[in-house]
Amino acid sequence: MPLLEKMTRIQDNQKGPNLTSISSTSSEIWQDEVGRPVVTRDDRGRFLCPWENVELPSVKTIFSKVNARARNSTALKPEDEIEKKKFLPTVELSSKLRAKWEDCDDSINIRWLGHATCLVRLPGGFTLLTDPVFSKNCGPYQMGMPRYVAAASKVEDLPPIDAVLISNDHYDHLDLNSLREFHKRDLLTDRGRYFIPLGTKNFLLKKIRGLKAEKLTEMEWWQHEELFSRDRTLDDGMHGGMSTEKKKLVVTCAPAQNWCGRGPRDKNERLWCTWAVRVSSFTNEDTTVGNFFFAGSTGMPRDFPLFKIIGLELGPFDLSAIPIGMNAPEEVVSSYNCSTEEAVNMHIQLKSRFSCGILWGTWALANERYYEPVFRMKSCLERRMLSICRDFFVLKHGDVGCIPVRDENAQISSKISERFSSNEITTLHPIFAYPQGKH
Repeated sequence: MPLLEKMTRIQDNQKGPNLTSISSTSSEIWQDEVGRPVVTRDDRGRFLCPWENVELPSVKTIFSKVNARARNSTALKPEDEIEKKKFLPTVELSSKLRAKWEDCDDSINIRWLGHATCLVRLPGGFTLLTDPVFSKNCGPYQMGMPRYVAAASKVEDLPPIDAVLISNDHYDHLDLNSLREFHKRDLLTDRGRYFIPLGTKNFLLKKIRGLKAEKLTEMEWWQHEELFSRDRTLDDGMHGGMSTEKKKLVVTCAPAQNWCGRGPRDKNERLWCTWAVRVSSFTNEDTTVGNFFFAGSTGMPRDFPLFKIIGLELGPFDLSAIPIGMNAPEEVVSSYNCSTEEAVNMHIQLKSRFSCGILWGTWALANERYYEPVFRMKSCLERRMLSICRDFFVLKHGDVGCIPVRDENAQISSKISERFSSNEITTLHPIFAYPQGKH
């Protein structure tokens, strides 16, 4: 069934305008021929979220309302080091954990480094790094809010990276100091690239000395680029022989509901996005051996089925990284940071087999205590009869979650079943031991 027909049926069951009749404020049609939302600009050339009249907050509002409580109170973060180590522990990268993360022949492995920064290992040996922020402070000139949990890795300890995915230009997602250090240490592989939203390329070339333009792949929504893995020799496990395989990585820029700007004068001059990353067999492009979705930071449209469209077009996904925190005060941030309930809905609409919660427990950037997002998430999942340790899980800082991938017959092989014999992706996070009386 064509995507537009599918989405028309979905729209019939939702309130809101018809998918084929909405236009942007500059009177341009903002959907392509199959009904997908496309990049749209206003009359001044600035990017829009055309499906909804999003009243984006001013920079003054963000700093005065969102960060006021965080600047003046310690109630949002752990009271001391004892509480932090007990409820927000960081897992060191031992040789055993490293081996677990690197073994990706039959799984997608994710290591959460804090906030939106994740290391992801895909079948075929591809390594992704999402929204790399390793600095202590989050803000202009490193004068913003300090982390209360340090990044679970230093830049110099990162493995070689095939794809760096950046979702938007906010300081907690695009950190120039981290990118400079990453570039200085030459951590991209020969085939590696930075994948960035439209309008970000010139900004990075000006800010990072020596960065080569050919390493920057600037994309708009629905564009995709391909990378190829090296030949890998594998034991076929059946006839005592060896086989050679090659896998293809397809990176697709997908829509998000957000805004951009790093100061009062560049609002929405750069695009924002989510990312879908698919690994397929080089010899059979229809065979998906791993599909990952990175939501970065995004709101959930009220009257437009954005993530159902993404799920239909690019899913289903084996694993999604979805924001669960940073959503208070709701009247200020709801347009660009989804609520916890919406995060669970996003997991379902994306057709994601498993999801990992991000954007929590790292910075006091919103008016919420550090444990609140995960408690809200657990309640939402219980109402949907979903598991906090499997369907939609949270990791300790630095810990690894391994997601079994399916073969070309959409079945989990016996070899994978043996490795993933447990019903859980991860154990229950120690934060759930936080005293209920205090919660």
